[in-house]
Amino acid sequence: MSSKFRSNVAINKQLVAAQAVEDLFSVLRSSWNDLNLVNCVTGLQRLAKLAFDKDGQKGSHRGSTRTVLDQDLTLSLLELTARKIHSESENCEPRHLSGALWAAAKLSAGSEELLRAVYQGILEKCPISNALWATAKLSPATPGLESLVINARTALVRTVQASIQKNLSSVKQDWSPQAVSNVTWALGSLGLADRELIGSLLGLLPSRVEEFNT
Repeated sequence: MSSKFRSNVAINKQLVAAQAVEDLFSVLRSSWNDLNLVNCVTGLQRLAKLAFDKDGQKGSHRGSTRTVLDQDLTLSLLELTARKIHSESENCEPRHLSGALWAAAKLSAGSEELLRAVYQGILEKCPISNALWATAKLSPATPGLESLVINARTALVRTVQASIQKNLSSVKQDWSPQAVSNVTWALGSLGLADRELIGSLLGLLPSRVEEFNT
């Protein structure tokens, strides 16, 4: 295990352990140059949870007054996450993408341009099945993402369908059981009964059926 990896694991533990926004910001500032994609997503999710209560209102400032977010640091973290999505695409997992989108939407409702940049990074660098999975985890009513989520879902469905049809001859390399599962779950969650796409997915199963877990 490399010292760099151990450092990132330690940073993640500190982020998760933070019980107040100020503590979280302190960890982020002190380890800024060492943050990796997982650290960024953890920081965003933790910030979204600490800064807002269960009713969606701004949370408490150490239990007394209202939290005042460091907007510059928050925006910088969103931007850093977008850059890490580009530079560490091999580490992008569906749960990280979904978490980043959810936290960004909750923390930056009026910054659709920035959210679009984060989302575009996901589309460009991560498997399309993962991107569809991530959008399925978001509500279309998420502030700042309404039109983006709806339009993205439509575009993703079309892109997935085109990818399947284009790569049927090499499907064993391009469409793993996990990718098929991600897309199938997303379609069900979104209530999308797209006959053409479902037909394409069913066409994948005969060649992959032995690889699926029971």
